[in-house]
Amino acid sequence: MRDDSYSSDDVVIATTGAEAIKLFGDEDVALRLLRVIGSSIRRIAEASVAAYIAGVEKPLVDADASVLAHAQAQAVAIDGGRRMSQAFPQLFARHLRDVIRRGRASRVFTNDYTTARLAVGFVDLVGFTSLAQELTPAGLSGLLDDFEDRSFDTVAEHGGQLVKHIGDEIMFVVLEAEAACDIALSLVEAFRAEDATVTPRGGIAIGDLLTRDGDYYGVEVNLAARLADIAVPQEILVSADTKRLAEKDDVDALAFEPAGRRALKGFAIPVEVFSLSRA
Repeated sequence: MRDDSYSSDDVVIATTGAEAIKLFGDEDVALRLLRVIGSSIRRIAEASVAAYIAGVEKPLVDADASVLAHAQAQAVAIDGGRRMSQAFPQLFARHLRDVIRRGRASRVFTNDYTTARLAVGFVDLVGFTSLAQELTPAGLSGLLDDFEDRSFDTVAEHGGQLVKHIGDEIMFVVLEAEAACDIALSLVEAFRAEDATVTPRGGIAIGDLLTRDGDYYGVEVNLAARLADIAVPQEILVSADTKRLAEKDDVDALAFEPAGRRALKGFAIPVEVFSLSRA
């Protein structure tokens, strides 16, 4: 029996794949993009539901609200979700312009259109794993919210992109070495309170990064991650190229102390490393 219940929206969704193949001329490229779109929208949906449960449903349950109150809240949320989705085209266009602008700037020094010359940084929270075993779910959520909020705000203020959260760690990219240094230092300083139960540390490198599906890969990405792994609490370790380019901008606010040559996992020879601080 034929199902005639499909809407015009369903038709648009079903033809998206064909349009993507037509646009890019390569089925594999189109399918990778569609997977990214699908997983990203799914994450937005998951986050929206989680926000509703924490911010609306739980207070109603705690207050022993009536069935009518729950139904009214759900109706408002459904309407709000519909209105939010209507803004997605404008949000996508705005972000697309920003990405194109940064992409062009990052490819000035390279002829390889699969790479971008960017500074990449990792910042994680030392002590998070042990603290997670002691905190209540609400306390753990509050700590992560604080870290994520500060990370988003700090990276955005310096014109960077917060690529992803990896548990208690963030990865970001930005055009200038100076900006990467300031982002990492600002996050460390934000958690420097004497009673802080977790302390950030980080690593920064700069070079030609492979761009793929909204993420970044390559030697410099691995280097920044390894530097973050070996940094002590409240320390930011940077590569020699990061130091050189930041100093080239004549930034008097930054100081770089030699931290020796470090043997890093995955690197054949020891890497020259510097410890970053405010001048």
